[in-house]
Amino acid sequence: MSTHRSPGARGSHSGLRPSPKRLSVETNRPRRAFSLIELLVAVGVILVLMGLAVPAFSYIKGGNDFAAGVSMIANSLEQSRAYAMANNTYVFWGIQECNANLPEERVPQEEAGEGSGGRVAVGAVVSLDGTRIYDPNAADRERDWETKTRSGTRLMQLGSILWRDGVSLPTDPLPGTGNLLRPSSPTPLQISEVKDSLSFSSPQGSPKPRHTFTRCIQFDPQGGATVVGSEGVYRFELGIVPARGAQRDSNSANVAVLQVDAVTGAVKVYRP
Repeated sequence: MSTHRSPGARGSHSGLRPSPKRLSVETNRPRRAFSLIELLVAVGVILVLMGLAVPAFSYIKGGNDFAAGVSMIANSLEQSRAYAMANNTYVFWGIQECNANLPEERVPQEEAGEGSGGRVAVGAVVSLDGTRIYDPNAADRERDWETKTRSGTRLMQLGSILWRDGVSLPTDPLPGTGNLLRPSSPTPLQISEVKDSLSFSSPQGSPKPRHTFTRCIQFDPQGGATVVGSEGVYRFELGIVPARGAQRDSNSANVAVLQVDAVTGAVKVYRP
């Protein structure tokens, strides 16, 4: 004969609870915390990781700043050319390297010297009457230009002055190998070496201009480009290297070359 257990009997075994004494022992067991040595080790590891990360972030930021500087210069050139063609006039584009050790708000900005560059500014002015104004055949080009533009009624500031730290303009040509391989015949003129007597200031017409541009490219209504003071050159280029503060980083592989075709005014960027 089979035997059956009553529900009450089964429940009496399944509903067992830990005794009050056992519960008290589990609740009062001390919890293990971090020791001072463990905390010091953790802090040390964090500091080491931070020490490794900061240079990496600085390198990335420097690379981004340099790339932005190259784009700024190239876009400014192309916009100046486009404006000259669209408005059937002449545009004078200028570039200046300044001392990055000095405040950005300083007026005027100081022209870069040996070991004191690292900040590049670009600006442009447009001929209001559509004429060239600049006469390369004048006996005294500086005096001729100053006489024509002194009144402030023949030139107009084109857009804003743009500038960027972390960028420098070497005077020597950059290598022409790898991705920097570019047309080299006839030998391109280095814009950074040009310092003609012609100059213009920005903001235009200001009694205390922030910048004075002495390295100038003239774009004509057909889009052609001329380095002012070096007429007859068919190709010219601008080497660009990174800078750390006011010091040029000549050993960096992160460089760029902007090459301008004098006939078409087209700008091409070469990067490694």
